[in-house]
Amino acid sequence: MGKRTKQYKKLMRSFEFLGFRQPYQVLMTSDVLLDTLKIDLVTLTEKVLSTKSLKPMITQCCIVRIPLFLLQPWCWC
Repeated sequence: MGKRTKQYKKLMRSFEFLGFRQPYQVLMTSDVLLDTLKIDLVTLTEKVLSTKSLKPMITQCCIVRIPLFLLQPWCWC
């Protein structure tokens, strides 16, 4: 196990002490989703958070922005 993995696990344990529990809900912005179209973002996030239950969330305004960007990539409305 690498040094970074140990740091992530220690950080997640501290969140558990604060009352956070699985399944973790992770808020993802439209910028992140558009930049990582070719990457399996959920699997990578589960690996970093050391969990098998993750609920990716996206806000309504980001859902509206994604089709606008795909139609007009030069105009980030």
